[in-house]
Amino acid sequence: MWASYEIFAPIQKLEKNNQLPEALAALQVLRESKPPEDIKALTNLYSGLLNLRLEKFADAKVALTQSLQGPLRLDDFAHYHLGLVLAKLGDTGGAKRELEIVKSSAGKAFLYEARFQTGSVGN
Repeated sequence: MWASYEIFAPIQKLEKNNQLPEALAALQVLRESKPPEDIKALTNLYSGLLNLRLEKFADAKVALTQSLQGPLRLDDFAHYHLGLVLAKLGDTGGAKRELEIVKSSAGKAFLYEARFQTGSVGN
């Protein structure tokens, strides 16, 4: 069952069809099946991103934070989106901290966007 990341294909189809609550439910079923750590980390990341789109910021915060505990190199991506979520929750200090992590990380995938978002977070 865990041979590849193709297990996310049905969830991606739901997302593409803008069936975000259904996609979240499918991710929950996947999470409850006790997948390997890499799948679990991706499931948490995906849940966080969908919750962000649904403006369920508290749920997004939990899922994105959990994705950082996995074995995959998701740090830049997760810290960036966690910063956006914290800003939406009114935690400007936490948002700036997360975006600063991205700005100072070795992988610079989100460097410029993090700089921009840090500037837009309230003082």
